[in-house]
Amino acid sequence: MAAFDVSRYELRAVLAQGGMGEVVLALDAHLEREVAVKRIRAERPSADELARFLREARIQASLEHPAVVPVHDIAVDRTGRPLFVMKRLAGTEMKVLLDRLRDGTDPDPAGTRRRLLHAFVDVCMAVEFAHSRGVVHRDLKPANIMLGDYGEVYVLDWGISRSTGSVDGTAPLGSELATPAAPASDATRDGVVLGTPAYMAPEQLLGESVGPAADTYALGCVLFEIAAGVQLHRVDRSLADLVHPTDSSPSTRRADAPPELDAICERATARDVAARFMSARGLGGAVQAYLDGDRDLAARNELGMLHLAAGARRPAPGGWRGRSARRDACRRTRPRPRSHDHRRR
Repeated sequence: MAAFDVSRYELRAVLAQGGMGEVVLALDAHLEREVAVKRIRAERPSADELARFLREARIQASLEHPAVVPVHDIAVDRTGRPLFVMKRLAGTEMKVLLDRLRDGTDPDPAGTRRRLLHAFVDVCMAVEFAHSRGVVHRDLKPANIMLGDYGEVYVLDWGISRSTGSVDGTAPLGSELATPAAPASDATRDGVVLGTPAYMAPEQLLGESVGPAADTYALGCVLFEIAAGVQLHRVDRSLADLVHPTDSSPSTRRADAPPELDAICERATARDVAARFMSARGLGGAVQAYLDGDRDLAARNELGMLHLAAGARRPAPGGWRGRSARRDACRRTRPRPRSHDHRRR
């Protein structure tokens, strides 16, 4: 890679930080637009950190989808550290919206949940696209989903994703075999089992090989959180928690949760990989069918209310207005007698 042209980009505020990298706001002087620059935080990154960072950039750049942030450039700076330039996003993390629902500060909870469910369907399609390209995300969670200010939806942070193809040229999926250590936070765990325990599929938490079904499980956890208002699993989830069955029906956690979503969440988060949805597209399609049915029910209810309102304005049968109207109609339609019928013969 060529040396990075630092004169082209004016680095500004830090937008986000992770365990290994950080995202910095920058101004592209050539095109006069704001961009986001992701770079490694360590001054002397290890060979493994460098390989993972470059793999993330190449995998993300290979996924040309509206819900995957496009990569504009990848290079190294003058100190030899790699970085890549991405589109600057404007929006809100799904986690922030869920936190507002939890603490009661959202002014329109029902509207926000519908918005989140529609965004969830878009996320499922983006993940399905990645799977069709042989890429498994492995860290899907509300903090890695952003809702744009104008209806956009983005799946973020492909840092621990794995490719079955030749995009990254690294070890096969799920090659990191390890045992989870002490309780972790809601952040991505690195160095032991990669991912976020609260959203990990059982096989991922066990350190086994994972495939697209692990992403489906994580999506099921996200769907549960949208519907139930709480996380399905604890933040400090560990191997010991796998012994006990988990009730993944949102309606048992929130009284007004749509019961139609119970079966969807239960299937998406099934312990048995074969019992889950066959694909992320299938999961998204099930949620879309629920949304379509909910919309049709709302339309029928609205139509019924219109009919009731019209009936209330219509005069009751047999009332004086009704009798008068019928009498006038009879007068208009009754044939007038001929004059010779009144003559006496």
